[in-house]
Amino acid sequence: MLEIDVTLIVQIINFLLLLFLLNHLLYKPIRRIIRRRSDEFGSLSGSIEEFQKRLDEARMELEELKMNVKREGFKARENMKRQGMEKEKELLEQANLETEKILNEARERLRGDVSKIRKELEADIGRYSKDLAEKLLGRSI
Repeated sequence: MLEIDVTLIVQIINFLLLLFLLNHLLYKPIRRIIRRRSDEFGSLSGSIEEFQKRLDEARMELEELKMNVKREGFKARENMKRQGMEKEKELLEQANLETEKILNEARERLRGDVSKIRKELEADIGRYSKDLAEKLLGRSI
């Protein structure tokens, strides 16, 4: 059977002293380190979430900025296209006016040349008709 003597009491005291020493020297510092790490991990996790939110906001701002730049570029391109078409229309109108002017001048010159040639032909018609009659009749008139 189990005998209770002084060694059992010494062993119990020894065990309790060992528990006390291990708790103060080993377990408390380890628990403190684990708690600190847990706190640091929690704060880092909060910081990561905050930085992730900032990153998402920055991405959204960047996307919005890109869309604004695209819209402005599209507007600028359309504006330039419109200005180009207006300039083209203006140049075509000028070219048409110049062409009409040149054609009118050419027509006037042609009319003047035709009337001049008619006058010359009308002046020489008597001579031509006399020459033609002489050739047809074969004698001088």
